[in-house]
Amino acid sequence: MSISTVYGKLKQLHPVPTSRNVLVAALGIGLLISGVLFVFQPFGLFLVENGAAKNAIIAGYGLITFLVIVIKGIVVPAFIPAIYRKEVWTFGKDLFYDGLLSFLIIGTCNLLYSVWVFNYELSWRGFLFFQLATLLVGFLPYTVLAMYKHIRLLQRNIQTATSLNAGLETYQEDHTNAPADDLLLIKAESGYDKLELSPSAFAYAESADNYIKVFYEEQGVLREKMIRFTLKKLEDLFGNHPGIVRCHRAYIINVQFVASFSGNAQGLKLEVRNSEGMLVPVSRAMVPAIRGLLNSTG
Repeated sequence: MSISTVYGKLKQLHPVPTSRNVLVAALGIGLLISGVLFVFQPFGLFLVENGAAKNAIIAGYGLITFLVIVIKGIVVPAFIPAIYRKEVWTFGKDLFYDGLLSFLIIGTCNLLYSVWVFNYELSWRGFLFFQLATLLVGFLPYTVLAMYKHIRLLQRNIQTATSLNAGLETYQEDHTNAPADDLLLIKAESGYDKLELSPSAFAYAESADNYIKVFYEEQGVLREKMIRFTLKKLEDLFGNHPGIVRCHRAYIINVQFVASFSGNAQGLKLEVRNSEGMLVPVSRAMVPAIRGLLNSTG
């Protein structure tokens, strides 16, 4: 495998860790560290008499691991949310920021903890020893699990996108000459803004706080209008109009305007036709409804 291939894989988008993911990982890795130390008893632990004191010292290493992961994965991003921006969070960032950097910090904290508990020598040799030990026990299995998770999600979402694309092509071919439909009036709650359009001209809508952005085709051009309305009301307004379906909690799409579906480790997206590459997220919870629509006839 070439360097460029490895670099390309590291640049692939990766799921952003949630607070729940971080807590579960912190607890699991903390327990793993404590378990390994209890079994192998490095760092002079074998010299400590068995009992509550030794168990407390071992638990201290696990607690350090837990706190470092939680502070770095939950507390810091709460003040610097740009760290976990979904648009730029890649497999490489997950591996090196959430993985390597975390375990380097844990290794340093373990050294300082050992200096405090055992009067361990504070030296470069000790620093390197603790880093190596922590990386072997923590970062190595973390890397294996992260790679497994990334590959599993990537393959699953690509397979889903491929099956949806097959259904999309058939659906659009079968519904090319759909009969003309009546105009619908989308009227703002204030009564001032309104939009009258044919459901077949509707491309998609996006929720924007108390408003929605409606994208529709007019004379072959995709236009946008913001109206004080809700997606739920818009969904009810379209009723059972064929081809219009919710694809995400914040989006409704007309499948006749879908150019294609795509998948990566983060999830599924669809590209809107005539939109210069506009990508709309697709929730996995909505996939059965979309697939059912695409497989429908008539």
